[in-house]
Amino acid sequence: MFEQERFISRLQRHAQGDPAVVACFLYGEYGRRIDDPYSDVDIALIYEGAEDRDTAWAGRRDIVKAVMPYVAVRSFDASHVMPFIHVALYSNGTKADFRFETIDG
Repeated sequence: MFEQERFISRLQRHAQGDPAVVACFLYGEYGRRIDDPYSDVDIALIYEGAEDRDTAWAGRRDIVKAVMPYVAVRSFDASHVMPFIHVALYSNGTKADFRFETIDG
């Protein structure tokens, strides 16, 4: 669980430093506070409009790496789940699902 908490702390700093991010919140087990040491981290990154979201989506791999820059990562799009979902598997054991959304959904 320590690795997930470390990841969340770094995510928070990254989101606060990105002026295009209107809101960032956790959903899933972490959002409901029923997480355990094996829980993945589900993240919603909210942008003002489609243009900002699409720009962020184009740089999604850079965002994934920026959150945990010293940890090797493998990531992939999960469009089979829903549009604008990117999954990152960090070598420290954290799995994160990044969801890129707009204010109007």
